[in-house]
Amino acid sequence: MIMNVSPTSFRLLKEYNLEPEIYSIDQLIDFLDYFENMKDLPAIHIKLETGMNRLGFKNEDISDLIILLRSTHVIKLKSIFTHLVDSYNTHHKEFTHNQINTFKKIDRQIKVGLEQDYDTHILNTNGILNYPEAQCSQVRLGIGLFGVGVDKTVKSKLKTVLKFSTTISQITQITKGDSIGYNRGFIADRNMTIATVALGYADGLLRVFGNGKTSLIVNGEPCKIVGN
Repeated sequence: MIMNVSPTSFRLLKEYNLEPEIYSIDQLIDFLDYFENMKDLPAIHIKLETGMNRLGFKNEDISDLIILLRSTHVIKLKSIFTHLVDSYNTHHKEFTHNQINTFKKIDRQIKVGLEQDYDTHILNTNGILNYPEAQCSQVRLGIGLFGVGVDKTVKSKLKTVLKFSTTISQITQITKGDSIGYNRGFIADRNMTIATVALGYADGLLRVFGNGKTSLIVNGEPCKIVGN
């Protein structure tokens, strides 16, 4: 399932057997126009707006959506889905339940209008944990695969599956008052041993992580990043 597909990349869908997320009437019209008179169109996934207020068909768009999908018999609707705003914090439970109920209501409307089967999914990682009653036919386990974004109880049961590593290029000695890196961002307050690693801004290590805000693990010990 591919998100944010533009008309300029429609050709790649067929070439690589990809399935686009469709989130608006205009985008669906562009899709149908591009694949007009073609056979074996890519299957599509419909995104519904239920509270995130980003992308998705709103409740008032559903009638037009159904009319458009019924107007062609060659398009396959693979799934409909939405995304929960806050499946983690319990104080937003009422809002989350409203999203789930809105999704179910629209699902019923589309099923009646199209008279065809498709998959449904609404739950992200914390949704799976906190709203098991809304599992639908699929769930989207995402960031939880990496042990991120879940509470401590669950995180303690997960294994690390990813690490970001580099090597030490040089180890040097500096004295009190010496500066390190661009703009003299760090001034040593004592004599220190400094390791320079083969990892930097161009590799995705943002400057905001510098000057003691983040550590790298060296031989199992946290070593703070110094300098910009």
